[in-house]
Amino acid sequence: MTDRPVFGDFVQAAAGQLDATERRPGGLTRAADVEDTSRNLLRLVTAMSRCMATTISAAGDRAWREATAKPDPWTRARAETRDALDNAARFLRQRRFPSKGADTEPVTADGPTLPVARRLSAAASSLQAGRDLLQTHYVVKPGGLRENRSHWAPAITSDAVTAGMLIELSALAHRAAAQAAGTATAPSERGTREARRNLNTACQWLCVYVRAVRTAQREAPVSGLARTLLRELPLNVMPQRWVPVGGESVAELCGGVIDTAERGRRLARDFVTEAVWSPAMNITSLGRVAGAATITSHNCELVLTSLADSPLAGRFRQQLLGAAAAAVCSRESWLGVARSLDDVTTDTRGYLSPSAAEINDLALWTGRLAFTDSDWTPAAGPRHPVRPASSLVQSMDDMRTVVSAVHYTCDALAGLARASRDQIRQASRATRFLVPTRSLPETMEVPHPFSPAPQDRLGQLTDGYGDAAIASSRTARHVGITAEAIGAPSHMLTLAREATRGSGRVPLREQTSAKSEADLVVRGPLESVLRGLEVVDETLLRQAALLDAEGTRLVIRAAESTDASRAAPAFGMVDPIRSTAPVINYVFASAEPSELSALRPPELCTDREAEAGC
Repeated sequence: MTDRPVFGDFVQAAAGQLDATERRPGGLTRAADVEDTSRNLLRLVTAMSRCMATTISAAGDRAWREATAKPDPWTRARAETRDALDNAARFLRQRRFPSKGADTEPVTADGPTLPVARRLSAAASSLQAGRDLLQTHYVVKPGGLRENRSHWAPAITSDAVTAGMLIELSALAHRAAAQAAGTATAPSERGTREARRNLNTACQWLCVYVRAVRTAQREAPVSGLARTLLRELPLNVMPQRWVPVGGESVAELCGGVIDTAERGRRLARDFVTEAVWSPAMNITSLGRVAGAATITSHNCELVLTSLADSPLAGRFRQQLLGAAAAAVCSRESWLGVARSLDDVTTDTRGYLSPSAAEINDLALWTGRLAFTDSDWTPAAGPRHPVRPASSLVQSMDDMRTVVSAVHYTCDALAGLARASRDQIRQASRATRFLVPTRSLPETMEVPHPFSPAPQDRLGQLTDGYGDAAIASSRTARHVGITAEAIGAPSHMLTLAREATRGSGRVPLREQTSAKSEADLVVRGPLESVLRGLEVVDETLLRQAALLDAEGTRLVIRAAESTDASRAAPAFGMVDPIRSTAPVINYVFASAEPSELSALRPPELCTDREAEAGC
């Protein structure tokens, strides 16, 4: 839905760089190969360690250190993988001296000059860029403490995303170890024994990392949704503010809705710390937010109702109508907040907070989407022709776009209600809320026209915002079910909420969802073709999913029966132009990691060698 890069872009780039098929003529390895490879493998290992650290919260780190004698599989895997990376880095940091008289190949200012080292360097740069993307969701306070800067931040440190990170990094570790070990053990008359031994030992520690993750995945399988959520984490950047000028298409209106919702949510959250002193924290801003949120909820109701009238809604019609009914409750809750604000005032008035301006823009964007009038404004009111379903959506892609826009809006309204409640609590500590003295009991003699607001009134006000947050969250959940069912991009909001709310559990689909678990994890090539044809017959889709699963088992059995003397082709060697690419992609996305050994490069050491400390 947005043009922002996501973490998966950089993981995919790193994997593609490690899978590149660049070979040097002759196949010989000079001493500079070992030195250069070790240096760039250390860069990759360091980037992997930093990615792991980003997904670990302070509480999670303490839990790992205080784990009992029999921790759960993923707690054990976290400790083992961290030790494996530390040991690999330790060996790679060992100083290596070239043999006397050896011709060494210098490293140029442009970077490594040999194929393996270039691939490792490029992968390390991509992974480090991905880690920097995750870091944009936090701000580091004095003392090293991290503070959340976005609503995605809690999901990043969830156990589900942490497990997904371990799995993603294990795939990179396997590729990197296979290539670097080839450099360390290649026959050559040049190079030092110490440098080769250290590089080879570091590769074996990367194998320990891979085996630890595979063991945890076998004992406690993690849903593919964890990796999906990790890959779809976006760059945390403030979208540019823009307002409709008239004549925008439905897709452009949906883009404006999403960007404005993201801006409003972030500005409201950042304003909480300023509520104690800022003159923009006043009754004017609060009233504008409540009024615009009421209008926005009503606009969402109209859009959802129009979507339900579309022939494309099909079996999702009742879900859309249920979401529209939830939007009505959200509108009533926000209207109650607006009315309760009539009983209080603040020590300043007239200033407008940034979040209040954004929520007013959100009401404008959603209104242009809900009504046929391209010049509609909130001042025009709701008595205008509603945009018909035929003008709103013409294909399933349009349906996904509009549902995502409504989903982002409802989710942002829930976050806005919580942020406004926190703002009121902060401002009340500084006695910034006032009430007319005449509204107090006669027993209270106050010689001023206004008096500090009693705690019971402030409590009623904050309770109203709490009700609005609950109602908006319920609407977002209903819309999220539809988004998940039709494959709208905004279903990542649901996954993030489940990962955060799951208290350590991997994100699972809601029980009310109409999709099967196989649909949620991955779609096979046959099922993808049927869905591309907009087939909604559950029997046909189920048959296609079964055929895809049987095809996966067939590919794995065929790979396992391959002659051991002939190396099986690596995944990255498959020509993406050939028709085999969709099948291989599905096999790697759906099968368990332990089942893919026949399709991946061979292990660097046997189990007996591992027990001996290879």
